Amino acid sequence: MRTIFIIATIIITATGACKSAYAQNDIPQIPEVTDEDQICFALYTVQNQIMKMTVQLYPLDLEDDRFVRLEIKDDESWREIAR
Repeated sequence: MRTIFIIATIIITATGACKSAYAQNDIPQIPEVTDEDQICFALYTVQNQIMKMTVQLYPLDLEDDRFVRLEIKDDESWREIAR
């Protein structure tokens, strides 16, 4: 019974925090970013020497390119390894 009470308290607190954050402005704002900052976040996992990556971009303008490339740094220069 004690565990259920703790979970309920956390849910109520989190819901209250979200409501107060959106009380001023009902629509979350997406920031304008420069071309070199288009990646919003990236997640990756490595298992059996295989890396899997997911990347989320900010919304793109109509004239922006629709491809992403993966580069690695060899010594002092960058080299494209995937598109």
